[in-house]
Amino acid sequence: MIKFLRFCSIICAWTLILLYLSTWFNPKSLGVYFGLALLYPVFFGINFIFILLWAYLKKFRYLILPILGLLLNYSLIQAYFGLRFKPEKNLDPDTINICSFNAFEFRINLYDFRHKIKRAEKAWRQISKDFDDPDILLFQEYNRTLDTFFIKNQGYKHYHIIEPKDGSTAIFSKYPILETGDIPFTESGNSATWSDIKIKNNIIRFYSLHLQSSSISKDAENFSKKANLEDKATWRSAWRMIKKYKSSALKRVDQLELVIDHIKSSPYPIIIGTDLNEVAASYVYRNLNNNFKDAFKEKGFGYGVTYDGAIPGLKIDYIFTDKRYKIVSFESCNHQNISDHFPINSLIQIQ
Repeated sequence: MIKFLRFCSIICAWTLILLYLSTWFNPKSLGVYFGLALLYPVFFGINFIFILLWAYLKKFRYLILPILGLLLNYSLIQAYFGLRFKPEKNLDPDTINICSFNAFEFRINLYDFRHKIKRAEKAWRQISKDFDDPDILLFQEYNRTLDTFFIKNQGYKHYHIIEPKDGSTAIFSKYPILETGDIPFTESGNSATWSDIKIKNNIIRFYSLHLQSSSISKDAENFSKKANLEDKATWRSAWRMIKKYKSSALKRVDQLELVIDHIKSSPYPIIIGTDLNEVAASYVYRNLNNNFKDAFKEKGFGYGVTYDGAIPGLKIDYIFTDKRYKIVSFESCNHQNISDHFPINSLIQIQ
């Protein structure tokens, strides 16, 4: 039994190490993609359990590899599990309030249209209250039927909205917008938009990014309901999901390159709100986190789940800021059943 457990411990620790190393390599260049990244928290949890087990059994030489995996992954673990207990009490006057949200079009469709608009408006009022009335809203999968509500009723007089196939990408601001634009993604319904916003004596370029959707949620839901491991059709379905996920992951790398190139040309500091459709154990996240602060890593608490769809426990939504800025707080709140993502919020000191 001990031999079998040690074998499992070695496999788990090496998987954790390889997942960490995979974040440094462009999957396009390697020709492979580590889809196991979706299970990163699972491998971390099992690895941690093995550390406790070997310590309890006093098998200290068995601890070396699991602890090595843990230490190597320390910075990555912080992107999943926040340990920032104390919020800032005295806010600097140069602190701005940012909300990023994949709104899933607020679940508004043609069926019972008016009722769903009213429901979305009521839900947003609660979200806004939870976040103390944000200054800047960075939406992915926004629904333009709510334009009047946000502009006139909520006081966001300055805005920029683009309308790709998979829902609008929008930026709403209580501060003046000087310039706007977008970053076209070819052969994709996803999108990226930006606005230069003047906040007191500062000009900041804000991005709202929605990288390529994996489009496997429905497949995963059907798989979990109908899976029969003895049926070949089940394995064919699983393989199709893996291929679809890999294809979308490679598209996200292309889109990231376009975004990074655009960011390099910005004359102003950057703040990004995004649905990356990537977990932290990924090349895409690593590239952004190398250049910017992840607000969750700086001030998050607990396990930072942001997706509430068919695949549980995913953290794919982020707020990134210029490294010169101080992150004061980070939190998420209930989506009030208007989205399959949780809205996220950060207070950022820009001086």
